Formats: sequence, C-alpha cells, structure tokens
Amino acid sequence: MSGFWQRTKSLKEEKSEDCSMNKATKILLTISLTSFLASLTGALWGFFLPVGAIFFGLFMIFNALGTETELFDAEQRARMAKAAESIPSPERLQGTQSLVPIAATSNQ
Repeated sequence: MSGFWQRTKSLKEEKSEDCSMNKATKILLTISLTSFLASLTGALWGFFLPVGAIFFGLFMIFNALGTETELFDAEQRARMAKAAESIPSPERLQGTQSLVPIAATSNQ
C-alpha cells in the first residue's frame, strides 16, 4: 500500500511542476501584453514597449522549451524505469553463488 501512496504523491508533484511551467508562461504573456497596451497610451512609451518585447521573448522561449522539457522528462523517467528493472533483486540472487573475479594469469 505504501507503493500506491508514493506513486500518487509523485504524480501530484509531476502535475504541480507542469502547472508551474504553464503558470510561468501565462504570467510572462500577461506582462508582455499589458506593457504593450500601456505603450499604446503614449505615457512612458520608451519604457513599456521594450519591456513588452523582452517579456514576449521570454514567453516564446518558455513556450518553446516547455514541450522539450516534457519530452526530456518522459525520456528520463523511461530510462530510470528500465534501469530499475535491470537491477537484480535480493530474492533472485539468493540461489546464485557469489561471483569471484578470476585473476589474470601470466604465461611465463
């Protein structure tokens, strides 16, 4: 039963990480659009237009890398699962003899 709860906890953590990435892109887009609209009013045009452009660039980078990080995380989880399957369990090793390395022999 503890395995079930650990898996549930890890799923919640994965979802919270996905939400934070999504939240970050939404915040960047909101700041970008707000500063662009503020630049249209004419007040502090020289400040709001570059700020909007910078935050829009950050939004584009976060948006582009968001899908890549999801693919990378999925690939790493698959690799870790495969590695965990290849580790022999103690139950499987009980019947085997201990492995002793063979010393290198020299032909003299």
